[in-house]
Amino acid sequence: MIGMGVGAAGTSLLALLATRVAPERRAAAAAITWIMMVAGIAVTAGIAGALLEPFSAARLTRVAAGVAGARSRSRWWRFSVSRGMHRPGHSPRRLKRRGEGSDRLR
Repeated sequence: MIGMGVGAAGTSLLALLATRVAPERRAAAAAITWIMMVAGIAVTAGIAGALLEPFSAARLTRVAAGVAGARSRSRWWRFSVSRGMHRPGHSPRRLKRRGEGSDRLR
């Protein structure tokens, strides 16, 4: 299962790196990316394995749900950081409703 995920995402990630990183930094960026992917897999496997003791089907379901929830939360956090929404006192712009503030309703 991990091999399928790395195979599916790894090629796309390396293609993205090739387009976004300066040519002289591509080797370092690719190496750091793969090292972090392998480290993440190892750490997650170790933590999930420790949480599965003693093994039961119900515990497996809870651990899998927890890992999936943590992954979703980390993706949300990265999205909010990239958009600058993590700053204290940040209030996102309110989107106008259709017709709100327009002269055609007056």
